[in-house]
Amino acid sequence: MPHTLLTLPPELRNQVYSYVLPTETQEIRFSTSVFPPVPALLQVSQQTREETSGLYYQHCAFDLVLHHRSLWQFRVWIVTLSPSAVWGLGHNGNLNLRVVFDEQHKEYERFRHMLKFYIHGSCSRSGWFVSAEDTQPRALGQMAGVHINRKNHGRSRAEDEGLALRRRGTHYAMYRARRKEGRDAMRTALRAIYDRVSQSLWARCELLRTAK
Repeated sequence: MPHTLLTLPPELRNQVYSYVLPTETQEIRFSTSVFPPVPALLQVSQQTREETSGLYYQHCAFDLVLHHRSLWQFRVWIVTLSPSAVWGLGHNGNLNLRVVFDEQHKEYERFRHMLKFYIHGSCSRSGWFVSAEDTQPRALGQMAGVHINRKNHGRSRAEDEGLALRRRGTHYAMYRARRKEGRDAMRTALRAIYDRVSQSLWARCELLRTAK
């Protein structure tokens, strides 16, 4: 019988897999595709995919970037992962989840407490780092400083003064509608992130634990 990779003991195969898997951060943008690309090793065969999925999703660094309107794509991606991939992702301490919003920084101040609740929620047990950004982008943790020190930021102050003038113009009704829509979208998105990700990911992890 010829000796191949699959005839090696599992311990040796895992060592080989660890050398072949990528070491750079895996950036996944869900606005591009529901099913992001995976390393070539995971596409060799069904057996290698099953054996390497857990290693890949647990030990590789991930930078997950999604728009707040692309939560359904993130949900589909989580659901379609294999059980070993879900387990590995749930125990990955090098995962950064970035949520991008189409809003000005002053709107973020209203939802800082919701983001803190999510960071200290169930996903924090995995060591996930969760942040939200605007289209600039800037991290949500920096938004409060920008908001408090508004007088030190001439561009932001000028933009706000221009916005105040437009409020009294013909576009005031449109501005109010879009502002409310964006505020509701952020509130819904942050709640959806916490509910959907924690429920789908940790529910499947519990199933794996009970199955053992």
